[in-house]
Amino acid sequence: MAKWADYVISQANHGSNNKIGDLKQHVDNGKNLGLGEIVPRSTVITNIKKGKSYVTAFNGLSTMKKGQIIRVHNVDDDFYLRVDKNKVGLDYLGSIPEIS
Repeated sequence: MAKWADYVISQANHGSNNKIGDLKQHVDNGKNLGLGEIVPRSTVITNIKKGKSYVTAFNGLSTMKKGQIIRVHNVDDDFYLRVDKNKVGLDYLGSIPEIS
């Protein structure tokens, strides 16, 4: 497996106020993905702002398929996670599954 990004997001909990709550992130070491850990949305935003790369992924760990690049957009002095380039005040990671 070629390295997709520094981290891969496989699941998320959709919180309130158009924001995601927690996300499940996996370290991408270029050969495989780590088991994953639940992190708060703020961790992902901070990491992206520091230059770390993130993508979404779908399916089980043994069959994950690369999704889209995750970006951070500033709207009205608040930051949002998005896989598209729309600069609107809500998080959007496509159809990523909920954390089980």
